[in-house]
Amino acid sequence: MALVISSVPVLTGDVAKRFVDICEYNSEHLASSEYDEGREKWVKSILNKSRKRKNKTVQ
Repeated sequence: MALVISSVPVLTGDVAKRFVDICEYNSEHLASSEYDEGREKWVKSILNKSRKRKNKTVQ
């Protein structure tokens, strides 16, 4: 016999519209899959500084 473990929530009405609006905004303004060389260098510099700081505290 199969037992239902959990039900799938379904958004309806104003809540569903708000959810879709937020998703569309996020996909346009927050999610970025474009390569940015400047951002990559910035992240690498932060990681390098973090590693240097970690090594100083270990010694």
